[in-house]
Amino acid sequence: MFEPVEFLRRQTRLQHEALERQGVFAGIVRPDVRLDDYGRLLDLLWRFYAAVEPAVLRAVASQPEISLYRPRLALLAADMTALGRALPAPGDIALPLASAGQLLGAIYAIEGSALGGQVIARHLRKSLGSEVGGALGFFDGLAVNVGSHWQDVLALLRRSLTGPMAAEDALRGAQGVFSALHGLASGQAERR
Repeated sequence: MFEPVEFLRRQTRLQHEALERQGVFAGIVRPDVRLDDYGRLLDLLWRFYAAVEPAVLRAVASQPEISLYRPRLALLAADMTALGRALPAPGDIALPLASAGQLLGAIYAIEGSALGGQVIARHLRKSLGSEVGGALGFFDGLAVNVGSHWQDVLALLRRSLTGPMAAEDALRGAQGVFSALHGLASGQAERR
């Protein structure tokens, strides 16, 4: 029997692993992480979500059966303000969201990142301590019910992606998320 979650996991694994080794994503989990590294991660995340969140929310509003996206911009803005960072311009990003499958794939990649975000938050608390202060609201906000929320996402994917063609469509959405983040991380590294 076709398993859409395993298909998406397998098909995005290389992009996911490459992103974890790239620029700010690799540096954020190093033992010598600095507060500026965290600020650069927030800058990148702001550029990504400022560009894509409005489109994702419009797509979700037109397809209420796909309502598992959790908004992030307010959490990011609060953390950036707490660190005294200005909000950068949104990135030049357009995710493939033309179908329900593509939206599901984007949500798979975005909401899946909340799990990894919990690892990052623990590391930042341990490495930066009081220096990071109350500027972990982005990760803390997404930590609320993260496990059960992720199970809801997986259940929706399994109900909705009933065959290889539907999963291929979702894969385009997930790959769009990874590609956009790769592009932003590459651009950020070039500006340093």
